[in-house]
Amino acid sequence: MKTFGKVMAGALAAVMLFGSVVMVSAAVEIPSIKAGQNMPTEAVAEDGTAIAIEQYSAQSLKAELSASGAVQADANAIIALNAGGATSQAVEAFIKALKGSSTAGAKELASLLESGKYKALTGFVNIKGAKGLVTMKVPAVGSYAKEDVLGVHFSTQRSTWEAMEAVSLEEGDKVTFQFGDGSPFAVFVKVA
Repeated sequence: MKTFGKVMAGALAAVMLFGSVVMVSAAVEIPSIKAGQNMPTEAVAEDGTAIAIEQYSAQSLKAELSASGAVQADANAIIALNAGGATSQAVEAFIKALKGSSTAGAKELASLLESGKYKALTGFVNIKGAKGLVTMKVPAVGSYAKEDVLGVHFSTQRSTWEAMEAVSLEEGDKVTFQFGDGSPFAVFVKVA
């Protein structure tokens, strides 16, 4: 919780100094995905090309979000989810941060996650070069129905949040999503 407080204080200071444009300081720690929280692995495009999946560092998140024109609330949302792990409090913090964002799709995504009672199955990872159908291994996703699996994506190319329905769910831990482009991505599942 101390790390999250430091991150939020740094984010608030950046907003006060620089307005609404993301200014994530290199000194701010972006938490890695918490232990016990799943991470997508082995992402493959429909042509069989492997797609890199990486956890975010402060530098990589700063560069990606700053270049996209994201607002601080977008960075706060990603930080909140990754800092909190797969807990209901982390999802609540994520939704609250989305509600504070002026980025396209943020408020609609927050409303969808609230109304559907979703939980985070993974933290946000960087899915580089994702375009078209992408199949990835996500531990534990097979215990949910396809219609209850939701990809949450922030497009840094289009500066928009989007919810992505699973195209297919197979072999217990493989799920396929349709990407327009890659960038911050997490998997949520409906629990009620």
